[in-house]
Amino acid sequence: MFRLALKSTLARKWRLVSTGLAVVLGIAFLAGTLVFTDTIKRTFDDLFADIYSETDAYVRSSTSISMEFGGDARGRIPESVLGAVAGVDGVADAQGLVQGFAQVVDADGDAIGNPGQGAPTFAMSYVAGALSPWQLTEGSREPGPGELVVDKGTADKGDLAIGDTVTVLTQTGPHQFPLVGIARFGSVDSPGGASVSIFELATAQRMLLGRTGELDAVMIDASAGVDEAALATRVAGVLPEGVEALTGTQITEESQDALQDGLSFFNTFLLVFAAIGLVVACFTIYNTFQIVVTQRRREMAMLRAVGASRRQVLFAQLLEASVVGLVASVIGLLAGVLVAGLLKAMMEQFGIDIPAGGTVLQLRTIVVAIVVGTLVTVVSAVLPALRASRIPPLAALRDVAVGGVEAPRRRLLAGAALVVGGAAAMVVGLAGSGVLLVGLGALAIFIGVFVLGPLIARPVVRTVGAPLPGITGSLARENALRNPKRTARTGGALMIGVALVAAITVMSASLKDWIRDTFEQQFTGDFVVATNTFGFGGISPQLAAELNELPEVATASGVRVGVARVGEADPSDEEYVAIDPATAGSLFDIGMVEGSIADLSVDGVLVDDDEAERRGLGAGDPLDFQFLNGTSRTLTVQGIYTEQDMAGSLVVSHALHEQSGTDQFDLSVYIEKSSGMSDEAAETAIASVSDAYPNARLQSRAEYIDDQAAQLDQIINLMYGLLGLAVVIALFSIANSMSLSIYERTRELGLLRAVGMTRRQTRASVRWESALIAVLGTGLGILVGIFFGWSMSITIRGAGLGTFTIPWTALLVVVVLAVLGGVIATIRPARRAARLDILHAIATE
Repeated sequence: MFRLALKSTLARKWRLVSTGLAVVLGIAFLAGTLVFTDTIKRTFDDLFADIYSETDAYVRSSTSISMEFGGDARGRIPESVLGAVAGVDGVADAQGLVQGFAQVVDADGDAIGNPGQGAPTFAMSYVAGALSPWQLTEGSREPGPGELVVDKGTADKGDLAIGDTVTVLTQTGPHQFPLVGIARFGSVDSPGGASVSIFELATAQRMLLGRTGELDAVMIDASAGVDEAALATRVAGVLPEGVEALTGTQITEESQDALQDGLSFFNTFLLVFAAIGLVVACFTIYNTFQIVVTQRRREMAMLRAVGASRRQVLFAQLLEASVVGLVASVIGLLAGVLVAGLLKAMMEQFGIDIPAGGTVLQLRTIVVAIVVGTLVTVVSAVLPALRASRIPPLAALRDVAVGGVEAPRRRLLAGAALVVGGAAAMVVGLAGSGVLLVGLGALAIFIGVFVLGPLIARPVVRTVGAPLPGITGSLARENALRNPKRTARTGGALMIGVALVAAITVMSASLKDWIRDTFEQQFTGDFVVATNTFGFGGISPQLAAELNELPEVATASGVRVGVARVGEADPSDEEYVAIDPATAGSLFDIGMVEGSIADLSVDGVLVDDDEAERRGLGAGDPLDFQFLNGTSRTLTVQGIYTEQDMAGSLVVSHALHEQSGTDQFDLSVYIEKSSGMSDEAAETAIASVSDAYPNARLQSRAEYIDDQAAQLDQIINLMYGLLGLAVVIALFSIANSMSLSIYERTRELGLLRAVGMTRRQTRASVRWESALIAVLGTGLGILVGIFFGWSMSITIRGAGLGTFTIPWTALLVVVVLAVLGGVIATIRPARRAARLDILHAIATE
């Protein structure tokens, strides 16, 4: 039986290839994701190892606060620590390090880099000697006071050359420096695509901090023969409270772990889409094996008639599935290396340049790809294989009719139970029980609709197919109705892809409308000078001060963000917003229910009503804050507000924020023009000041609101691109099913051709049938997708989302493209059907 099953598999090579291609695509994306993330990890691990290769001890502040979007913000240390460390026995070299946000302006006057959506842009003090990760290029020299060195990647992007005068934007404003050097970061042009400005220490302190006397860290090189652990212990003995010493190994491993944590969301994001592709592949494989079993009923029955047991027939089918899965998994694994390259190119489009390095293919990736691919194929084939094993021997003696809908009541109850249970699980998961529950709920809904598919297929195909023209339309409609199970199964794979695309489309439209409504209601000004740094730097506060001096401007108010450890009994790391109370009240309406923005003092805090309820706070109550510089303050709740979309949960004054040890950057500057001033005159005056800050854009109120809504487009387009894999697999499912269907109807097609049906009519009939299947799958997908979008919008209304929008035009485009894709997918099967040899087809049993 083993040899028979193997020969049967190899005798149908096209079926082997066509069935396995869905697995190849899914495994290629899974393996590509694993190869890509392993390559990134290895590359950056090596990069950090090179950075700290000569660092034996590392001194820094022990105060750190977790940030909302990952990573830790850390305080600074007094520069006097450097002198104390340098005198420790065993220290061969100790150098201070200062770093912070900065952007270089290129030769055309544009800011280089996009720190909000790509690699960071920052400045740092130059570290010389063995401790330095920088390698100066020919003709370069170390920076002196008031001089600049940039990384080679930045020099190339900005068309900068040694001797140029270069503008650098920092929290203290725009500054110009002579470029005296270009450096490479070890063996690469820049660290991970980042743009780096390098100054001597005192210049870096003045540019980045606005003051001297503070450092971010001290890097230490040990004398020959001194153990790094022993050195770190000695150094720790001379450090003041709030400062700690790590070994070079510890800071290297910490940096590597931090990068891994930072990439974990992106890794999970990619793996989710790989899982979606595999789920669609499961539907495709199931449908293909179901059709194959139907076509081979007589063969299976004959095997039973000559003595094969049910177990042997089942074994034969599962062996075929195992061979398909194994071969497809190996091919998918090899293709995954190419997919990893495509993912690297995609990252570069986001501005993140992955340093050159060898591709990493771990044993874990090989095992996971082969095991998952084989299991997915075998599990998808289990039900068709069980069906094949149950064929009675007597079925070989007669032509067994297949098709139709069996046990409709049982199918209806089972499908409805899956849909309702899945919807409940999805809603509970979205409410906070976990992503896994959301995924399981969505899968249950898909399976439930898949089960209900044959019940839905007949009325849908009959209705949609009624207007189809001529004999070709009638044949297409009747062929689709002849076996509603096959029609529903073929459209089921497309349903998944379309449902997810529709859900994203609905959520995107709803979120954009919510964003527009939020800013229209809460921002009452006329102009904004904005950046897209998302908290990774911003605009110097100097800009707002300059704008407030213009007669055309009534008020210009910058908004900043910071982090603090909040609360005493149960402290938590929280992000807060910092405003100027004297100006913010005329520009923002955040729904104050107690107190006022204008009355906010340096010792006070405004609290969102939900946060106040969670902490049991009211106006006049104390709330403890610990800031980055280690200082603790007990603030008084001086107001409660209801709208947190722009203000967040906590609001403090600029005056308090400036005492926190945090770098001072305005995320954006909001502006109200003077009374009676025209928009044109105000915009011209504002531009005369803001043009000196190339990392900021002047926008009208309407332009700013539209731009905030458009921030979603990049991530949405990325999701569309990744879902394209699922849609491609689904379209291939249609093509594969139509090919098998044509094989099944070879004699029928021959007879039709014999009685006068032209090749054009044959092709048209196949295409119309494909269109009906695509309409069925797309229609179900749109309905399921709208439900998913509605569920997510309802669930997250607690976070402020108050709108639900169905973008009918965009969904119509999805429908048209999906149906068109279904028709295009059947070009080859339709051509094959039209070219059948008539006499040979008629002779086929």
